[in-house]
Amino acid sequence: MDAGEYEKAVRCLNFALAINREHSGAWFLKGTGLAALERFDESLFALERCLKLDQKNPYAWQIKGLISSREQRHQDAIFSFKRALRYNRSDFQLWYMLGKEYIELKEYVKAIAALNQAVFLNASDADSWYYLAFALSVLGKNQEALLAYDQAIKADPGNIDLVCYKGFALCELGRFKEAEDLFRRVLEKDPEHILALVNLSERYLVRGELTEGISAAKKALRITDDDEFKIISRYLLISGYFLAGKDKKALSELDQLLEFRKRVSKTFKVTDWNFSPLVSVIKQKLSKKNKKLLLSLIKMLQGKIGFNKFLVLFNKSL
Repeated sequence: MDAGEYEKAVRCLNFALAINREHSGAWFLKGTGLAALERFDESLFALERCLKLDQKNPYAWQIKGLISSREQRHQDAIFSFKRALRYNRSDFQLWYMLGKEYIELKEYVKAIAALNQAVFLNASDADSWYYLAFALSVLGKNQEALLAYDQAIKADPGNIDLVCYKGFALCELGRFKEAEDLFRRVLEKDPEHILALVNLSERYLVRGELTEGISAAKKALRITDDDEFKIISRYLLISGYFLAGKDKKALSELDQLLEFRKRVSKTFKVTDWNFSPLVSVIKQKLSKKNKKLLLSLIKMLQGKIGFNKFLVLFNKSL
């Protein structure tokens, strides 16, 4: 096992278990080896045999939880991590993993409680601070989230994604100048950082710097391979063209967005984007017709109206 030769280890453990079927340690090691080989059903069987013999083994519960998490069975993962914590409450990794599972289930209050324990036990773990900041942001506790992002950056100063996430928290607090400075700082280190590009594009559009906003959206659209970011980038481009009075270009880009949505999925929706900063500008600046079209597009991207319903509206606007 220590040499990473898991196939050989499992064969040895099978011989050991043939001699003594009641050896909990052998079942645990077999479950660990099988998990490393990604033979998860067999691993779970071995871990359950281990726990039947020794239910106080926190590491068996932990591995069982990790397998459940991997298979998107988050309630099972939570149960396993909580059982592990009964016997090993000082393991920050267990609190961290428990917090992540609560986030998957959108139980953010419980996630914050678990992640607070994780950072209390290990204040140098950037991931725990990041997920704590994320959960705080979702609950609108942006000042606390900002402090957590600062701790995450302190723990992992080379991670420019964390700098970008701090920018989001600053935006939520209305501290736009500081946020924009952070997005630019990220782009200085990585000119193709997609999160910084789309957020800076939005800030430009909100401020009325339409040429810069359109340019950043175009660049984001050109470089990203992620479906959600392709849609967000093109939405920003459409918004920029409408705001600049370039309706034909806006409608052409909208047509391409709809074709892309057909290829990806008509039910695909954007989950990790806050549309509200640009919505207020759209409501103030656009004509009644274009405003209705763009606000309906946003609803469609959020999954609030169906693709076909929006398509009817789009065709009427041509």
